[in-house]
Amino acid sequence: MKKILYIDINKSCNNNCIGCAIDPNIHKNKYRDLGIIKKELRKGIEQGYKILHMVGGEPTLHPNLLKIIKSAKGLGYKTVITSNGRMFSYKNYTIKFRRLVSSFSITLFGSNEKTYESWTRTPGSFKQAVSGLKNLLDTNQNVCLNIPIWSGNINQLEEYIALIKKLKIKELGVLMLGPFGRLKSSYNKHNPSLISLHSLNRFLRVAKGVVDSIDVEDFPLCIFDQDVLEAEKIHFQDISSSVYTGDDGRIETLGLFAAHEKGYKINTLELNKKNYEKLKKDINSFKQKLDECKSCSMSGECKGIYNQYLDRREDVSRELFKLFKICNRVPTLVLNVTYKCNLNCKYCPTIKKRESMSFEIAKKNLDILLTQNASFYLCKFFGGEPLVEWDVIKKIIDYATLKQKNIKFSLTTNGVLLNKDIIEYLKSNDVELIVSIDGTSKWQELNRGKQARDVLNRIGDYFNYVTLNMVVAENNFRAFFENFQYLYQKGFRKFNFLPAFFTEWNDKSFDIVKKEMGKIIEYLKDKEVEIKNKEVWQENYLFTKGRCVDCDGGVFSDNRFLLRTDLKNEQTNKKLSCIFNRFIEAL
Repeated sequence: MKKILYIDINKSCNNNCIGCAIDPNIHKNKYRDLGIIKKELRKGIEQGYKILHMVGGEPTLHPNLLKIIKSAKGLGYKTVITSNGRMFSYKNYTIKFRRLVSSFSITLFGSNEKTYESWTRTPGSFKQAVSGLKNLLDTNQNVCLNIPIWSGNINQLEEYIALIKKLKIKELGVLMLGPFGRLKSSYNKHNPSLISLHSLNRFLRVAKGVVDSIDVEDFPLCIFDQDVLEAEKIHFQDISSSVYTGDDGRIETLGLFAAHEKGYKINTLELNKKNYEKLKKDINSFKQKLDECKSCSMSGECKGIYNQYLDRREDVSRELFKLFKICNRVPTLVLNVTYKCNLNCKYCPTIKKRESMSFEIAKKNLDILLTQNASFYLCKFFGGEPLVEWDVIKKIIDYATLKQKNIKFSLTTNGVLLNKDIIEYLKSNDVELIVSIDGTSKWQELNRGKQARDVLNRIGDYFNYVTLNMVVAENNFRAFFENFQYLYQKGFRKFNFLPAFFTEWNDKSFDIVKKEMGKIIEYLKDKEVEIKNKEVWQENYLFTKGRCVDCDGGVFSDNRFLLRTDLKNEQTNKKLSCIFNRFIEAL
């Protein structure tokens, strides 16, 4: 950890940010005295500090900023300035800093004018900030672009990539908002959900191919996939709720805004005079870990979740389960309870035979699952058509309830055998029901047959518990949007979009699939919908991983054992890979 002397040089700012982390009333002409700052710089050198980080308000508004920087350079400091960048839109001003400042950290709350200025509430500030970035880079300054993630920009991350490429930025900071200053009272309004933050994985995968280094700060680590956590260019750290000290007992770095929120000055020299244990306790008090966090593989390195976010306790528990599931951190059991099926869908790739699983085999494997130390467990019922063996499924759920463990269940079905009693039982046991429905009665019947026409009527008001599997095939893809719109208007809000992997596809068809997906995206603007498999690369072609158990008790790492023999060859795998990649591209 680098030893950094933090000095707040002024309280003034030229923006009016909705989430200002310091003080709602800072926007006054408050500039610290040059003589006092110079004394602090000399004292910092005496205490072994070699890096000076100037913060504000907006440091560039201090009338003696250049004198401060020159004094620091003369003492041997490397200087870092955190700024909104607007003053650097004046090129003559920017040139004055050449070879004086080691690095500029420029914060950009939006990748376009509308988003950025909805945060800063200052007309013209976006153009000045981007112009400032460009001027700094044009004068060969070292620049780190800081992107604080909030509800306004979480869905615009691809625009940032375009901007980063255009400006040729090489250092990137991705920051989580903290509940400080103005944001304290509206934190959950402006801070994205944990599930939404998972989309950072895709952004970081792309960004690491564009920049040289990425610092990711203050996020709970459960939102990140393992390949992202292990990426060489990406560095994870928690600054906001931490205090780090050196061998001499003096502060190296800490969560400045957390300290300020507790009434401390943003000044390392002043903080060194405070009781260290009290300071540490105060700064650490903004985050906590839940019981669910204990079994997460990242628990030892993660500082937890901000307390304000945990006000939604029930929602957070559900979100953590979803995250652990997406990131493959939930012990999962997949029970193929039967090969029997009451339909003969045209695109179905599974073996057709009469075998089913006994309760004893299902119970044995559930017991094995529960030997793992975890906060959550997931048991999936798969087939064939699982509801053909409803009695076995019900007995397993009843048995699991006696174990008093946090076990989540999901059941994938064609829905034909659903009735009121089954639905009420699933609802009372919080079982996720995944129903395969392609769209209107016409399109539902096309690949599934007449028996499947009235499945929607069987679901009733179970909407909140249902995820719809929409299978997109070569004979229905042109109606992809039409069918989605129909199902949305029926009240459904959770979807999986699945290509018919094991059927013939014309390569040009995916261009139309992409256009249909574009229509869906446009339709969903300002609508609450969960596309559950949008991070589709997490799974294999049949979308189930874990301890997969066949009817006879055989155990596999995924459920490809269900495939017909003619589909288990290298040529098929190559074709599947091509379809898989094209469908991901369309999504």
